[in-house]
Amino acid sequence: MEEHTIELIDYLRVLWWGKWIALGCMVGVIGMGVALVYLPPTSYRASLEITLTEYLTVALHDVAGTETAFHEAVSAAMEEVERAIPSITATSSGSTILLSIADGTSEEQARTTLERGERTLQEELSTALVTELEYLETGMMHQESMLAEQLGIVRQKLSDERVSGDFSVAEALAEGISLLEVNLAGIQAQLGSLASADPQDLLSLRSISDPVIASSRVGARTALPLVGFLGLIVSVLLTFFVHYLIQVRDTERNESKSR
Repeated sequence: MEEHTIELIDYLRVLWWGKWIALGCMVGVIGMGVALVYLPPTSYRASLEITLTEYLTVALHDVAGTETAFHEAVSAAMEEVERAIPSITATSSGSTILLSIADGTSEEQARTTLERGERTLQEELSTALVTELEYLETGMMHQESMLAEQLGIVRQKLSDERVSGDFSVAEALAEGISLLEVNLAGIQAQLGSLASADPQDLLSLRSISDPVIASSRVGARTALPLVGFLGLIVSVLLTFFVHYLIQVRDTERNESKSR
């Protein structure tokens, strides 16, 4: 039996034979691609940059631990924002806080959620700062109590030494009392600064710009050429596959007739 050599013209004949199959397939694939590109996206990513200006370390520069207290307040406030609004992720870098959303259902919903997150951050930061200032005040009051107790002990010793007539020891104790009194006055001044501090005046939050919102939609310039190429490949393969099935069916029919 003489073998038939398949040439390029044979492939072209098959493509011409199944031109309507190929065309229909291409239209279908391209239509689905266009629908995916231009239909409303299913999710939105959004972010909002907020600049944080603090005046705590300036207003209370003489109070030890103010910088640490401020950072603790910022961390606590961001944790509360994430707890109150689970869709928001809060991160900080220097004096900037970034609120971000990865799966917003609409542009308006993403914008509203970020604005709510900004308000919540302001409220929680004020609350956390009040708590940290209270911790600082408690520590300062403890130091004041210890200094006052030490001052009382040294004064009692000074009184005893004056009675005994040891003036050199009494002079040293007097110097110690002066130093303790200076330290105590400093602690009391710091307590006064803490008591008069208003958390609202110690920080300022301001969004750097409007929320940046991006959709999950694929760009038309990228997607449509890719969809067109994919449609061409699928339509050619489908044409050859249908032609092959028809040939197999015709061969089986001829064999059954010859029997």
